[in-house]
Amino acid sequence: MLEGKSNAEKLQYLYDTYEAGMYAIANEILKDSHLAEDVVQEVMLRITKEDVMEKIATMDEPALKSYLFIIAKRFAINFYQKRKREAGVTIGEYNEEVINNIPIEDCANTVLRKMEEQEVFDMVNGIPKKYADVLIYKYKLGVADKDIAKLLNITEATVRKRLERARKKLLESLQKQHYLEGNSYEE
Repeated sequence: MLEGKSNAEKLQYLYDTYEAGMYAIANEILKDSHLAEDVVQEVMLRITKEDVMEKIATMDEPALKSYLFIIAKRFAINFYQKRKREAGVTIGEYNEEVINNIPIEDCANTVLRKMEEQEVFDMVNGIPKKYADVLIYKYKLGVADKDIAKLLNITEATVRKRLERARKKLLESLQKQHYLEGNSYEE
């Protein structure tokens, strides 16, 4: 379907074909048209990465649609939860007084949490790609095992096995970095 097209042509096709659906999903969650547009733009930016473009170029139409809609849903949920967590209120209840009253400690904790997340993500990128992919789909994007299997054209049993192996490899990496001294992992 997308094979043989330039990246710009692929992006244009994806945007023209799926933008309305991604927008509807995001707007249903966020209840804000501007934020829903931001989610669609985030999805489009995310798929411009070369490895993602290569992956989606080989997908059939139903898998591609599911993939984009799942990402849009996860981005919208993450965006909503992030805003809610940072402000301590729902998006519709934002006001300057609430934002200005967020304790400095909360801001510092947020920064520390983001730094820790980045360190773990760097470790995930250090394990073999086939294991890193299933970890990212499962835990970062919240994709179900069944959907991961469809996206990667593998069985659900293979997804579960790769998740198990990925967790073990990540644990080994954490132990090497001395995050988990002396702890063993039994599954």
